[in-house]
Amino acid sequence: MSRTIREWLKTNKTVVSWVAVGLVFLVLLITVSLTSAIVVCLFLAVLILGLDNALPLGAALGLLCISAILVAARKMGWAQSIAEWAFYFLAMGVVMQLIEYMRYGADQESTRPPDGH
Repeated sequence: MSRTIREWLKTNKTVVSWVAVGLVFLVLLITVSLTSAIVVCLFLAVLILGLDNALPLGAALGLLCISAILVAARKMGWAQSIAEWAFYFLAMGVVMQLIEYMRYGADQESTRPPDGH
């Protein structure tokens, strides 16, 4: 029985990873806050599931645009909250870019031609 479970887990790593991220989300949502749950789970999803690490940067840009619209509409409280989320996503995107550079960039840097060539 345990052998078949191990085989299923090996063949369905993506499903197991999504379930693990979902469980972390639920635990953080119940015990900490919605903001923590979203930020940590998006970070884990990008890191573990191999999602594009530009996703948090794109979300940050979108949230900054929404924040600007809210400022124009004189909804300062909402604008500040959205801007804080944008900061979290921007920080996460920078960290993800650094992680990607540490993983892959150092090897590619030595073989990359100079700019403009």
